[in-house]
Amino acid sequence: MTEEVPDDGGGGRKRLLFLTNSQAELISGSSASLQKMLDALEIPRPKLVINLLVSQGSTDYVTNEILGELAALGKADAGLMPRRGPFAGPDEERQAIEMLDHFMATVILPLAAQTNAFVLCSACPNTCMLSSSLTRMLSVHRSTWGREPPFTILSTTASVTKLYQNPDEASVWRGVRRASRAWRQRDRKILELVHAKFDDEIPIYRTDLDPNAMIYLVVDTIHPKRERLGDKKPFNRLMNELLRYLAETLPCLTIKTGHSDKPNLDKATQHASSLGVAMETMLSGSPLLFLDMRDRPMSPLIEATDREMLISTAKKAYEKHCLSLLETGVAETFDTMSISYFHDVLFGDGDIRNTETHQGAKGRKLVHLHEAIRRAEEGRGATHDGKFAPATVQQINQTALWLATRFFSDAWELLPASVKEEAAAAGVTSMMSYYADNITALSVHIRTILNGRNFHHVNLYDIDGAVRLVGELVKLDRLPNETSYQGLLLLRSAWCEFDGAMMNANKYKLRSKLIFFMHLVISVTIIIIGNLLLVFPSTQLQHALYGLATFITVLSGLDSLLNPTRRWHQLRSMACSMEATIWMYRARVGRFQQVSSV
Repeated sequence: MTEEVPDDGGGGRKRLLFLTNSQAELISGSSASLQKMLDALEIPRPKLVINLLVSQGSTDYVTNEILGELAALGKADAGLMPRRGPFAGPDEERQAIEMLDHFMATVILPLAAQTNAFVLCSACPNTCMLSSSLTRMLSVHRSTWGREPPFTILSTTASVTKLYQNPDEASVWRGVRRASRAWRQRDRKILELVHAKFDDEIPIYRTDLDPNAMIYLVVDTIHPKRERLGDKKPFNRLMNELLRYLAETLPCLTIKTGHSDKPNLDKATQHASSLGVAMETMLSGSPLLFLDMRDRPMSPLIEATDREMLISTAKKAYEKHCLSLLETGVAETFDTMSISYFHDVLFGDGDIRNTETHQGAKGRKLVHLHEAIRRAEEGRGATHDGKFAPATVQQINQTALWLATRFFSDAWELLPASVKEEAAAAGVTSMMSYYADNITALSVHIRTILNGRNFHHVNLYDIDGAVRLVGELVKLDRLPNETSYQGLLLLRSAWCEFDGAMMNANKYKLRSKLIFFMHLVISVTIIIIGNLLLVFPSTQLQHALYGLATFITVLSGLDSLLNPTRRWHQLRSMACSMEATIWMYRARVGRFQQVSSV
C-alpha cells in the first residue's frame, strides 16, 4: 500500500501513499479502513494529533499560485493580488513570518516532541504558511532529536494538477513520481486530463512537494465518472474522517491562519483552505485555533465602556486598517486572522496581549448557582466577571455579516474595470449582487465558528498566552466554558429535589431512632421490673409491667404503620442518586457525555 521513495535531503526513510479518488472514498468509509491505512503508514501510537489546515495568502503563495491577471481570478480568490501579499510592505510580512516561526519553534515542535504527536499538514509548503513554517523550523531544530524526530508528520495534498504544471525537471514531485509504481500507473491518465483541461496551453506553476516531508499522502482528484481533474471532495472527506477517527481516543488540535478560499456553500468542501473545512473539523469535536499574526492597535479600545462600544470601536479600527492596505494596492484577505481578532472583541477584552485561556481565563471565576442564574437572566455570562458581558447572538451575527461584506467590498474595489463592465452587461451592477452567494456563505461560516465552543484564538504577539492556551486545549477537555441558562435552572431544580429528599430523610431518621431508643428503654425496663417481681411481689409493679407491655405493643404498631426506617433509607438513597446525577451532569460523563455533532 505504501512505497519507499528517495530522500534527497538527509538520506533517511521516506514513504508515499498514492490514492485515487475511489480509494480515498473507500478508506474514509469506515474506521477499520482508516486504521489499516495508519498501520500501513507504520505510524506509532501518538498521544496528540495536530492538524495544520491549509493557510494561504502570503507573498510566496500569490507569487507561485496566482500568476495570471487579476481579471482571471475566481470569486473564491476575491481580494488576492498577483505577487503581492496583504501587507503594507516587506518588513511587515517578514515580521509576521518571524512571529509564526517563533510560535512553531517554541510551542508546536516542543509539544509534538513531548507527546509523540501525529502532525497533519500540507505537502506543498508554498501553498500553506503553517506547513512551510513547520518544516522550516524542523530543519533548523532537527539536530535536537537526531535523524528520527519523536513525532510523525503526514504531508498531504490534492494539488496534483498544479504539480504537473511545474515543468522543473529537478523538482521533488518528479523524483517521487518516478519512484512510485502506483503514481506511474496513473501518470498517463493525469497527463491526458491536464492537457485536456488547459487545451494543451498549460500555465506554469512552481508548486512542489516538500523535500523535508516524512510521509506523503497524495490523492489524484480524478472524478471516477466524469473523468476530470480537481474533484477534491474525497480528499477533504478522508482528512475529516481521519481526524474524526483519531479524535475519538486522542486529543486533537486544529490550527489555521492567513487567507481562506471563499466559495459559495455548494463548493465549500471542495476547497481545502476554505472556512467550511475548518468549521467541519471544529464541529467534529476538535478544538479549532485561529492564529492572528498582526499587531492590532489597542489605544482606541481602552476607552470602551460596554460590549457594544467595544465592537463599534474595533470595527472603526479595522476599517482604518483595511483602508490603509487599499491605499497600497492590496486588500485585507486574511479572514482567519480577522475572525481571531473579532472573537476576542466579542468575548474577551480586545487586548491581543492578554489571551483568555479555556480553563483559567481572565474574567472567569467560580460563582454560586444563584449568582450564575442571576447573571444569565441579565444577559451576562454565568461565570464571566470581566469588564464586559459576552456578546449577544445578535451582535455575533451582525459582526459576521459585516466582516464578510467588508472582505468582498475591498475585493470589489480592486477588480479591474473590464470585469465590472462585463458584470454590468449581465445585469450585475453592485458588489452585493456580484458576490451575493459568496457573502452569504462566508457570513454563515464566520458566525458558526464564532459561536462554536471548540473555537479559540490567539495573537502571536502574546506567545506566553499561546503556550498556556495550547497546553490546555490538548488535555482532551470536553467541558463547556460555562453552563447554559436552561442547564442552570435544571441544576437548581435538581438541588432543590436533593435538599427536599435529605430534609425528609433526616426527619424520618430522627423518628426511627427515637422509636428505636424508646423501644430499647422500655424493653430494658420490663426486664428489670420482671426480675424485681420475682424478689418483691407487688401489685404496683405488676400494673407498671402491664402498662409498659401495652405501651411497647402500641409503639411497635406505630413503627409498623409509619415505617420511618424504610422511608429514611429510601429517601436517603434517592437523594444520593440525585446527587450522583447532578455531578455526572456537571462533569459531562455517563449519559451526559457530550457527543460530537456534525
